[in-house]
Amino acid sequence: MDTLSAQQMHALLIARHGTLVLEEYFHGFDRDAPHDTRSAGKSMTATLAGAAIHAGLGGLSLSSPVYAIMNGGTFPADIEPRKRTITLEHFMSMSSGIDCDDSDPNSPGNENTMLDGDTRDYYAFTLKLKTIRDPGTKAVYCSVQPNLVGGAIARATRRPLTDLFDELVAGPLDIRHYYMNLSPTGDPYMGGGIRFTARDFAKFGQLYLNGGTWRGRRILDRSFIERASSPRLTIGTGGYGLLWWVTDYPFRGDSVRAYFASGNGGQYTIVIPRLDMVVTAYAGNYQDATALKTQREDVPRYILSAVRAQ
Repeated sequence: MDTLSAQQMHALLIARHGTLVLEEYFHGFDRDAPHDTRSAGKSMTATLAGAAIHAGLGGLSLSSPVYAIMNGGTFPADIEPRKRTITLEHFMSMSSGIDCDDSDPNSPGNENTMLDGDTRDYYAFTLKLKTIRDPGTKAVYCSVQPNLVGGAIARATRRPLTDLFDELVAGPLDIRHYYMNLSPTGDPYMGGGIRFTARDFAKFGQLYLNGGTWRGRRILDRSFIERASSPRLTIGTGGYGLLWWVTDYPFRGDSVRAYFASGNGGQYTIVIPRLDMVVTAYAGNYQDATALKTQREDVPRYILSAVRAQ
């Protein structure tokens, strides 16, 4: 650590063919320490949505109309016409078209505007935002969108998100110690920030790599995973699925597709299906471009180059 921008890795795990082949911790962290996943927690929101859909709860599907769900099953009488067409999938692909942009501090729906102000009801804050484009036409990174996905799941199922997450996701994955941030109304904030141990965070990548099953129990439909891990739109230069990022890595004169959960500071769970591999990392380079190094440089340069056989 010779500069403020030196890479500060907290944990690095690699699973290959379903076996943990590397597990290292640094800077005082260990396998029992829950770590903030930051925005990588958005991919956990996708997992909860997929699990609820698989379980058939609340009649949920990717095509469910979010504004009707949030209004008790019918659209408000004075709703904007475009809001009638916004589905759960639109919010999960960051393409709802509502006026929010986390990269623009002047955006009405900027996450910091909501979190740092006197907003109490995060769902009401999001529902009031106007639409500025047709749903599905453009993806704009905005954390209030996956948080409203959580609201839609809770309203449709009429169950607390804490109970649902424990029943549908954490319990089946044998995740016993995790922490969810709560909004002022007591609802878990599903825009990021869930804390897991590194091993438990890695389980999400392995679940997707397994095609949606964990120890013989199906948690997600394979069709859901295919949609979540496919680059439906782009945000910046990156492909984006359903709250999962998508990229291609060079590999032995060819390329391999990968998709990953990503959080500020260097929090990653990266799934590389062709190599039957999951790479999980925690780090502390918050608000620093160094956080991108693990995913963009270390994986292709050091980890993929160490693969001896496919």
